[in-house]
Amino acid sequence: MGQFVGPTVNERNTLQSMWNVYSAPGCGKIQKNQFLDLLRAIHREPEDESGCLDAVFQEWDTKRDGLIDWTELLNGMLSCVRSHSDVNS
Repeated sequence: MGQFVGPTVNERNTLQSMWNVYSAPGCGKIQKNQFLDLLRAIHREPEDESGCLDAVFQEWDTKRDGLIDWTELLNGMLSCVRSHSDVNS
């Protein structure tokens, strides 16, 4: 309804806990192939794995280090949710 302002404290804590487990092998960061697995898990797989995936990964990788960390993940997710709610409102 266009009223999303962010996750609740409980939602954020749960998501961060899951992130900590998922990203543990990479010391809190994931690579592009892991990002693709994550997108598939939430049914948001890009139509074109090469072009679209690269573009989304680069958009979320704001530190330009070739990895996505917790802050980048959270900001990317919030941006997607807000964009989606704007389109549907």
